[in-house]
Amino acid sequence: CPLHELSRDRIEDALNRLMVDRKISQVTRDHYLKFLRACCRWCVVVKAWLPRDPTQGIARIGTSPSRDFLPYDRWGEFLEYARRSRTYPGTATALMTGLRRGELLKMIAQDFSIDRREIRVRREVSKNKEEVLLPMMDLLVPILKPVLDVLDPTARVFPYYAESWRLSVKRWLVKMGYTPVGAGLHTLRHSFCTWAYERFGEYKGMLLARHKSMEMARRYVHLRKMPVSPEEMSLRNGSGMLSGGARS
Repeated sequence: CPLHELSRDRIEDALNRLMVDRKISQVTRDHYLKFLRACCRWCVVVKAWLPRDPTQGIARIGTSPSRDFLPYDRWGEFLEYARRSRTYPGTATALMTGLRRGELLKMIAQDFSIDRREIRVRREVSKNKEEVLLPMMDLLVPILKPVLDVLDPTARVFPYYAESWRLSVKRWLVKMGYTPVGAGLHTLRHSFCTWAYERFGEYKGMLLARHKSMEMARRYVHLRKMPVSPEEMSLRNGSGMLSGGARS
C-alpha cells in the first residue's frame, strides 16, 4: 500500500498473514517487526514522510517474558555460575543495580562508597547524561569491598573486554535453561528492573531503574499488569510507597 496509508492494523495484519501463509516462526515475525520499526522511524525522523510511527504499540510475541529476566529467587543460582569468573564483581553489580554494560565499564573506584552504601553514576558515564546516586544492596558489599580496597580512586573497577563478558553471561544463562537469543548482560538489567518494580512499586521502581516513562518501563518490566495511565499510576503509588515499603 502507499506509504501514507500505512497503519498499525495493516502492519499487524500483514505480520499475522505471514505467520499463517508462510509458516514463519514468532521469532522471525519479531525480526520483521524490528526491521519495519526501524524503517518507519527513519521515515518519521529523517525524511518526515510519515507524521508518526505506525508500528508504535505493536508488541513482540516471539519470546516468553519468563525467559527475558531472572526472577529474584534464581539470582543465587545465576551468581553461582559467575562466582569463579574474574567478571564476577561486575556481573553481580549489573544484576543488583540495573546498570548498563557501558556504564559499568567506565566506572572508577571513587564512584563506590561502601560506608554509605551508595553508587554514584557520573554524568559523563550515565546513558541519560544525568548524575545520580543509587543505593548499594547489602549483598553487594562483600563482593565489591575486596576489589575496591586494592584500587586507586581513579582506577577502573571492571576492566573487562565487553564482548567476552557478554558471552560469559550468555553462557551461564543458557546453562540455566534460557534461550540463547537475546540472553546476555541486558537480561540482568531486565531482572533488576522487574525486581525493583515488584518490591517498591512504580514510583520508586522508576527512580531505581532510571526510566523516563511507563512506556519505557513496559519494555523492561515483566509484571502481570503495568499501569496504563499516569492517573492509575498515581493511585497505585500511595504515600506509603515513597517511604520504601514493599507493595502489598
